[in-house]
Amino acid sequence: MKKIIIFTMLVATAINASTWQQDLQQWKTERIARLTQAHGWLSLIGMEWLKKGKNSIGSADDNDIVLPHGLAHIGVFSYDGKKITFSA
Repeated sequence: MKKIIIFTMLVATAINASTWQQDLQQWKTERIARLTQAHGWLSLIGMEWLKKGKNSIGSADDNDIVLPHGLAHIGVFSYDGKKITFSA
């Protein structure tokens, strides 16, 4: 009788673990997709509006977008009204 109970518990645990792992993997995949989308949290470094043309970024005061920490001159965002490109 003990063997049947133990066997039943092991099978139930294995089935639940497999389902849990699948659910976890699905959640991770969906989370990465949400984070890396164009307007996801990983693309957010500040709440600055870009003007059309070139927008310099860095921690130096002469940048259009001044960051509190980091390199003095990181690069330039170029905005044409539809598309943003970055050059270092």
